[in-house]
Amino acid sequence: MQGNGIIIQVKKLNDKDAFIKIFTDCGNIVSGFFKYGLSKKNLQTCQISNLVKFSWIGRENSLGSISVQSIKSYSSLVILSKISTLSTASIINLLYTLLDDKYSYIVLYEKLLHFLNTLSNNLSNYGLILYEYIQLEIILLITTGYYKSDEIGKYKNYIFLNEIFVHHNKVIPRERNLLENIIIKYLENNNFDIKV
Repeated sequence: MQGNGIIIQVKKLNDKDAFIKIFTDCGNIVSGFFKYGLSKKNLQTCQISNLVKFSWIGRENSLGSISVQSIKSYSSLVILSKISTLSTASIINLLYTLLDDKYSYIVLYEKLLHFLNTLSNNLSNYGLILYEYIQLEIILLITTGYYKSDEIGKYKNYIFLNEIFVHHNKVIPRERNLLENIIIKYLENNNFDIKV
């Protein structure tokens, strides 16, 4: 299997090798062993949020091996802004927590790619970054079935994510908790009209 995708998880196995998960342009999750993924040659590529070209080799329903080539290093750009770093880490962790490997999420992949492009091109526009983040989080929750689209009107009270996660026995990513106060202040000071 080959294609493009966004790295959503990197687990160190030893000094040079890693286990990685990629959210593919087909909307699927592909995971496998990336030999020398943490070597000096591949370390910059093997970072969460990077857009890569991948090749996966293995048997169906088994852990295969993956090789990747960098297309765009979003991780090196979003780290330049605290809001961008928190929003990216939060949305990637939510994706990792909520996506089911059995389903395909093509539209969600496209929205994530749009989000990363917007962040990398607007690092100092915090209002735009937060707006794009909130929109992507809503789309993620609706797409995965954790939130109903007819409930969007409740978005002035943005703390609902805590209730959703408690109800489904999920742990809210640490980055999302850090972002919570920033989002609430943004919503208090801005008229928010979501388009899903």
